[in-house]
Amino acid sequence: MADDLVFCNLVVLGHMNPMIHHPMWYRHFDLLSMEETDEAMQSPNTYAVPPISQIEIGAFKIVCQQDRWEIQTTEPKNLGRIRRITEQVFDDLLPHTPVSRVGVNFHYDRPTGVPDVGRYLASRLAGASLGIAPGDTTAAEITLRRTYRGHTSLVSIKPSSTGSNVAVVVNFDYPLVGPEQKELKVIKFADMFRGAIERNKIEAEREVDSIVQAADASLKG
Repeated sequence: MADDLVFCNLVVLGHMNPMIHHPMWYRHFDLLSMEETDEAMQSPNTYAVPPISQIEIGAFKIVCQQDRWEIQTTEPKNLGRIRRITEQVFDDLLPHTPVSRVGVNFHYDRPTGVPDVGRYLASRLAGASLGIAPGDTTAAEITLRRTYRGHTSLVSIKPSSTGSNVAVVVNFDYPLVGPEQKELKVIKFADMFRGAIERNKIEAEREVDSIVQAADASLKG
């Protein structure tokens, strides 16, 4: 996983009980080490106040609300671990939790050869036959959604806080119930995740590579 992957998270939407999600609960089931539990308990950003609980452990964070559970990391090497924690929480410990959708998100901040990514994106958008007047464009953000059988992907491209970097978010969204269905589903996360997150990562990396290559190629033409 590239070093420019600065943030990734897994999101589960459904019916949650935030008060369960306490550092000692995760420690009891060996999802956290004793050292991580101590760190979480001492962190000012760990709390449980209805209707939300949050656990912060260095590069990890778990946030649970009544309709949403999320685990995130700022260290790409931990992607496998946050997947395993998700599987253990919902497959082994809380297997009857009804859920409606699952999301996997990758946030990149990658250098380009373009000195001003905002202006570059604006020029490309203004030249895309959308009827946008080309004059005085200084910045733009672009979002593209793709729909597949069983999931969608969304790519968001915008200038980074560093002018020559591009910020790209690649989101994979897996709806588990249709728009007309009112009942949520109970699923086996290990079955759902089998190979999917790795494929998502490869697809996200390919997307970012292509975006940066196009930006760098614009300098030659």
